[in-house]
Amino acid sequence: QPPRVPAAMAAPAAEGGGVASWITPAEMEALDKPALVARAAAALAKQRRDVEAERARAHAAELALEATCEELEAKYQALGNEHAEVEAEKARMGQALAAEAKALAEVKAQNNAAKLQLVEKDAALERNAAEMSELRAAKQSQLDRAELKATELAEKDALVREYLDRVVKLTEERAEQC
Repeated sequence: QPPRVPAAMAAPAAEGGGVASWITPAEMEALDKPALVARAAAALAKQRRDVEAERARAHAAELALEATCEELEAKYQALGNEHAEVEAEKARMGQALAAEAKALAEVKAQNNAAKLQLVEKDAALERNAAEMSELRAAKQSQLDRAELKATELAEKDALVREYLDRVVKLTEERAEQC
């Protein structure tokens, strides 16, 4: 009875045209059954070691992948928390900005009101200055008129004295003649 080749070892032989990859057709013909069985057992042991090594590598890769996933999840969570904090800070800053904008608008309104008052006061000062100028001109005109009247009065007074002197002189002359 020919030795039984395990299914795991027979599969490569089925793929490779009927001969296993661990032995060439010439070696298979040259070896007797116990040597063939020993060679097959050695090949099977090697394949089992390779499978175990591959399983160990796959398990290590799986553990590394899990650790990487956990790290990424932790980073994602941290970034999510940081994002939430940044969004909260952004909202606070937005509110603070709105409050500052409102305060700035109030200050600008007060500034505009103060400028308007200043313009109104400047206009009032200009009006007062114009009125003062008119009053000075009117005062000067009154002073000029008063001086003119004083001159006229002085001339009339002089004329009246002259007439009075004449009247007195004529009266004295008539009194002497009589």
